[in-house]
Amino acid sequence: MSRSPRVLSQTGLYHIIFRGLNRQNIFEEDADFHKMLEILFGIKKERCVEVYAYCLMAQVLYSLLIK
Repeated sequence: MSRSPRVLSQTGLYHIIFRGLNRQNIFEEDADFHKMLEILFGIKKERCVEVYAYCLMAQVLYSLLIK
């Protein structure tokens, strides 16, 4: 059974989380952090969203985007 399509937020705010499986590290080196920021800000340009806030830690990325 498939899930229903996501409903767009009325406020335009989206809380996005990337987490490693079993809370394993997804970022091992500084270059990994920099690459993720390149990807995040590339999405900002592609999708015309604002990055309101973000937090990068070794095993998780939290971001708050506004459409």
